[in-house]
Amino acid sequence: MTNLSIKTVVLAAIVGLQVLAATIIISASYVSSGQAVLKQSKQLMVGGIEHTIRHTGDFLKPFETTVSVSKKLYESGVLNPADDQSVERYFFEQLAASPELSGMFHGDQDGNFVFVSRSSDVAGAGFRTKVVSRAEGRKGASLVYRNAGYERVSSRYDTEDAYDPRERPWYRDAMADQDVIWTDPYIFYTSKKPGITVAAPIRGQDGDYSGVIGIDVDIATLSGFLADLNISENSNALIMAANGDVIAHSHRKAVETPATANGSKPRFARVDESGDPVAQAAMLSLGSSDGTVDFATSRFTRVDVDGVVYNAIFEPVEVGSLQWVLGVYTPETDIMGQIVESRSRNIVIAVVITLIAILIGWAVSHLITRPMRTLSAMADRITRGDEPEAGAMPRSLAEVQDVSTALRRLTHWLTDYRTRNDALHDELKAWSQELEGRVEERTDALRYANDKLRLEISDRSEAERKLAIEMRQHRSTAQDLEIAFKQAEKASRAKSLFLSGMSHELRTPLNAIIGFSQMLQGQGGVIKEGQKAEYAGYILSSGERLLSLIDDVLDLAQVETGKPLLSIEVVNVRTVIDRVVAEAHLLSEEAGIELIDETRNLALPPIKADSRRMTQCLVNLVVNAIKYNRLGGTVRISAVPLLHSLRISVADTGIGIPQNRKAEVFESFNRLGAEDTAVQGTGIGLSLTKGFIEKMGGTLGFESVENEGSTFWLDLPLRVWQREDEVCASRKGPIR
Repeated sequence: MTNLSIKTVVLAAIVGLQVLAATIIISASYVSSGQAVLKQSKQLMVGGIEHTIRHTGDFLKPFETTVSVSKKLYESGVLNPADDQSVERYFFEQLAASPELSGMFHGDQDGNFVFVSRSSDVAGAGFRTKVVSRAEGRKGASLVYRNAGYERVSSRYDTEDAYDPRERPWYRDAMADQDVIWTDPYIFYTSKKPGITVAAPIRGQDGDYSGVIGIDVDIATLSGFLADLNISENSNALIMAANGDVIAHSHRKAVETPATANGSKPRFARVDESGDPVAQAAMLSLGSSDGTVDFATSRFTRVDVDGVVYNAIFEPVEVGSLQWVLGVYTPETDIMGQIVESRSRNIVIAVVITLIAILIGWAVSHLITRPMRTLSAMADRITRGDEPEAGAMPRSLAEVQDVSTALRRLTHWLTDYRTRNDALHDELKAWSQELEGRVEERTDALRYANDKLRLEISDRSEAERKLAIEMRQHRSTAQDLEIAFKQAEKASRAKSLFLSGMSHELRTPLNAIIGFSQMLQGQGGVIKEGQKAEYAGYILSSGERLLSLIDDVLDLAQVETGKPLLSIEVVNVRTVIDRVVAEAHLLSEEAGIELIDETRNLALPPIKADSRRMTQCLVNLVVNAIKYNRLGGTVRISAVPLLHSLRISVADTGIGIPQNRKAEVFESFNRLGAEDTAVQGTGIGLSLTKGFIEKMGGTLGFESVENEGSTFWLDLPLRVWQREDEVCASRKGPIR
């Protein structure tokens, strides 16, 4: 192998370190910049989506409030349906105050109809009022055109107008649902703008629904909002309805498909008709071309369109009963511009620094190697026995000069050493012969002692190893015995509690069955005819109590073995809560407890669960809240939708649970001291409820303050979005 010179090593080391540092920095810059692009792109798009979702909710929710307020004005008598002029004036003022409103209308069960809308059909008039009156069999409609000051510009009567609000989808849906409804987006017939309709039924003085109040909302402003989103220079956004229609887009022309020559009406464009190649490519990457993709959760994708890579994210949006999808996509080049420029600048800087390092390395290596060559020549003279020349000493570096001085001293010392070494050599030779004999004797003795010591060490190591194994086995056995003893002791206590509780629970209905059976046999005296049915009823209720206890024990056994029989399906929460309230109502009255259903006026979303087991779990929670309450207390049932689940809570004002016993709440057969009270129970209701809820994909939890009350809640997963065929079947068509 060829030896390298110091000059080569120093120069290569300096340059190599610089090149390595530049390579690492530039490589890290490439990797981190790529990750930064993806992360920043996601952050920008998620921020834009969150902003758009808030804007969409803020845009639509006030209109539902407007309909609800107008409904109350009708029902309270402030607005009289028979007074067309006051109704028209009220509608006119609502449209004047809200530029997003396209129209406001009211239709009743007799076919009467008042509709105020924006219109540019007549010059100088910005509003049109249409009144349809079915009094005395009249036909046609009265049309009045007004300006912004509510001044009449023109009017006419259309005898051919056969409009009947009772035949319109918004009227039928609102009357059928008996609640506020939103239609799917559609193109308005008069303004040719995209919009939606929100309507609500109105109760008459007799308590029955007598008509429907509604508004038309222009959603074209959503496209304008998307166009103003400042995510990046070339980013775009769109909003799709549940059926895949593009109802808003950064470019408004991508929303509507114009009427064709054969007379078809304008409609919303689908993704594959929008002329947006990036949106089409993103949909294809997610498994669809027309937007009919299951967007139950956020979906992120990267697509390449004409050599440009786009990042796209789609997020589900729920506003009331509306289910839309918001999509945002942006090219990576919008974010890569500064990063690419920074990369080029870093490469130039790294090259310049490397060249400077080469020059510095060459100078430093030359400064070191020149005196080193001089020192090498001096050392060569010394090895030959010659004394180096005084004028040849290098003086460029302090360390090299010190080495030169040391070499001269070494030369003098070597001369003296040779003289003394010759004399000592003869003495050492004599001593060496004598020592060889002594060393040989001592070596034999040490060899014998060493062999004996090695054997003793081997025996002791084996004994220590066996002792360590025995100690580990002893510790392991002791720990296993302690754990087994604690488990056996705990199982024994649980068994005792279970046998004690179940014997009491079973004995009570069995004694009732035996007693009333003896009375029916005549052992208790003469029984009147009317008492037989009463006694039979007692026997039946006691038998049902026994059957319920046995069912609970069997259910608990199925849950603990992990094999409960469940039928997961879409459950109407409203129906389940009504059933639970009906079953617990009599018990609450007998106990003097007020049972309050706070979900009565809420629109609860459907969930995925076993309807029978869910009802059983809620009944257990409500019955516990009543049993462990105080006289005159309350039990409240409430519900609130979470991100992916529905939380149903049962709150009481009872005795609460001590802090030191909260960990025992869901233990089977553990009644937390209630077994010493008059309150009946087995201690398996909560453990059974927890097992069923978790098997249905949910969670059960609680909060409690001693002497103040407890709140038990259960979370069950929400139903996923409808399948494509269900969506198409339930889609509502355009109205008017």
